[in-house]
Amino acid sequence: MRTLGCAEGICLEVEDNGPGIPAPAREAAINRFARGETSMPGTGLGLAIVQEIAALFEAQMSLSEGAEGRGLRVRLTFPAPAAESA
Repeated sequence: MRTLGCAEGICLEVEDNGPGIPAPAREAAINRFARGETSMPGTGLGLAIVQEIAALFEAQMSLSEGAEGRGLRVRLTFPAPAAESA
């Protein structure tokens, strides 16, 4: 997990080295109960929950390939904090 400044605000990235999600299936993967690999344990709720929590904080979630073509990278982009007036 890492945080970094990005053009849109503040980004939080979480990356694993598992089987990943093929690009054509990533959009569907954020739907509740969506599971690509059904032989593995899981309910298909994880990314849907992350998406809902991100929306509460006005963050955008994106899914991409992990480092060296392995795994999955989830990036949450939070808007830059508003400047406080003195």
